[in-house]
Amino acid sequence: MSKRMTSFLIWRVVPTEKLRLEGDKTLWTGVKKQEGFEIDYGRKVITFVPARDDYEIPEYTPMVDYSELGDVPVWSIFKGKFVHLFDVYRLIYAWKGINNWAFKDFELMDFVEKLFDSVIEKYMNAHSKEVTVIIPEGNMCYDFIAERILAKADEGLSSNGRLIEGRIHALCPTQVYDAIDDGDSKIRALYGRDFNEVFHKLGPTVGEEIDGFFDRNTILDKDVRDAVDLTLKHCREFWAEDANKINGRHVLILGHPMGGASDTINDLIKTLKQCYAPKTVTVLQMVARDRG
Repeated sequence: MSKRMTSFLIWRVVPTEKLRLEGDKTLWTGVKKQEGFEIDYGRKVITFVPARDDYEIPEYTPMVDYSELGDVPVWSIFKGKFVHLFDVYRLIYAWKGINNWAFKDFELMDFVEKLFDSVIEKYMNAHSKEVTVIIPEGNMCYDFIAERILAKADEGLSSNGRLIEGRIHALCPTQVYDAIDDGDSKIRALYGRDFNEVFHKLGPTVGEEIDGFFDRNTILDKDVRDAVDLTLKHCREFWAEDANKINGRHVLILGHPMGGASDTINDLIKTLKQCYAPKTVTVLQMVARDRG
């Protein structure tokens, strides 16, 4: 019985034959050699086919795709025409020693850990303060990444790393209205004697008579809008817990927006933009389809 095997690529291809030097240019010929992982499902062993003899960590250049999620960038770690999360799971299985899965050698295990960390550090270095990770639909791969990000936060690469598991909740106008009206609200403290005038103007925007969910974008005055965002971030009510982790922070969503979780992630981004005030929003998926 043949053992089923599969393989997928990481972000580098290297020419296999050098043709000649021409001035300061090196011309290449031959088929490009592609680095990738080879997964033997029969023996439960993962090997690596490098473009060179050593396991050098590739320069990570994330694919950024705006076509599916508007202005929200989508980073991808792996790519390939037939790659599935089912394959990527086996990297995590082998790294953690689950179900007798293993890497061919310890050097490969170290390589995989550094590969994941290179992606994480690239994001964390770009957004070094107040990072929040959201896993809308948890799985082993994204749990693994979240663990690594929060560990980096604890190491001082970021500050105040937070985690939200599951979908975030949209805010209703009544909740926001009550938070603003609270005697200890941030917006009341900021505006002091002018609070009643500001509060009166906000009535049609966040009052009970408005149907649907709170939409912060209907608050046209930026200073007032910022004050409402700050108020929600420090609200003591349990329903505002997400605002404490989102408003004014860099949000990284872990999930596959082009796959089965697309509706979840699209809804999540819509809720983030409508009800909350993240500083930035990025989506990190494990696998991007090779469109070549």
